[in-house]
Amino acid sequence: MATRAAKSSLPSSTSVALTICQSLCLAGLLFITTGCSVFRIGALPTPTLGTFYVGLDDLGRHGSVTEGHGIAYTGKAGHIDVDHVRISADWTRRISDKSVAAIMSGHTRYEFMSDWTLYRIDIEYLDGWASVADKEKIARTVAIDSAATFAFYIGTWHEIATWYGWSSTGIYSEDPSSFSWEDNVSNVVGCQIGRMSLLDNDGSFNDAVTKNFADTMRQLDIKDSRTARKAAEAMCGKWYAIDACGLGSVDMRKRNFDLGLDTGYVTPWLVPMPGCDNVKPEQIPLPEADDGPRHRIRISMSIRPEFFERRRILKAIYPNNDGEWIMPKEHYRPIMEQIRKDAVERYGPDVANP
Repeated sequence: MATRAAKSSLPSSTSVALTICQSLCLAGLLFITTGCSVFRIGALPTPTLGTFYVGLDDLGRHGSVTEGHGIAYTGKAGHIDVDHVRISADWTRRISDKSVAAIMSGHTRYEFMSDWTLYRIDIEYLDGWASVADKEKIARTVAIDSAATFAFYIGTWHEIATWYGWSSTGIYSEDPSSFSWEDNVSNVVGCQIGRMSLLDNDGSFNDAVTKNFADTMRQLDIKDSRTARKAAEAMCGKWYAIDACGLGSVDMRKRNFDLGLDTGYVTPWLVPMPGCDNVKPEQIPLPEADDGPRHRIRISMSIRPEFFERRRILKAIYPNNDGEWIMPKEHYRPIMEQIRKDAVERYGPDVANP
């Protein structure tokens, strides 16, 4: 679904009121579905209504009402969506816990739903598994590493779905946020933090995420909130365009489609800033699934979308309409190739270049 063109005049009071109403409706929906006061939603990196910029001291404690939300800026990895990091970290834990329980019970499959998508995890026990001595230790090792990879698949799937018009609220388009320049980097960072935090099993997961998140952001050279905003403002007219007051629609002219599928890492987009001209972006490695076969067990993920827009996505891999399951490791490449083609048609040949 295409975004509206950026306007040259001030937004009307009606459009501003509608934007505020949409934000409040989404917050209310998330409160209802999560059943708690801590909910998360990724933010646009642009300085528009609903976007908050944060520094290190604003991160707070993960999983509590004090946790920070918004967009940070780092010298080595560019903008980071704090909520994307948290969501990916929590997905890593959730999938790991489910996989360990399934393996220890001898199950070969489990499924779960999220965002009108069915996720299926298949577990294959290879020859020799019955004689493995410390099954629980091996199960945990394989589960944690595969969970980080699967969490990245889930984060990427959200970007794919919203590119094709799916919306988590059904109220307004999430197209401007699909593959915005910080999304993939934030997702990878979150998966890695989730993995590290599960391996730090001496205390609570949330405490471990809190510490590892802060440590990672220091390593990536996090800046203060004012710098984060200035970095976003500097790219207005280049990477995106917004209404004159920053309250209305966003025309996201640049998209970062780098999933690291061929290189094994995601390369962030840095904003040219005084004193940072010679800084090279940190290459953020993808989670590497543990070599399950050497442990006599193999875990894989499949995805079956159940929302209206699914046919357009499936067409890229099933041109004859003879399939409904997506295997990320195999199918994300052709899907992304189609998305790149669509993006070039919509925004021109430089859409994926910062």
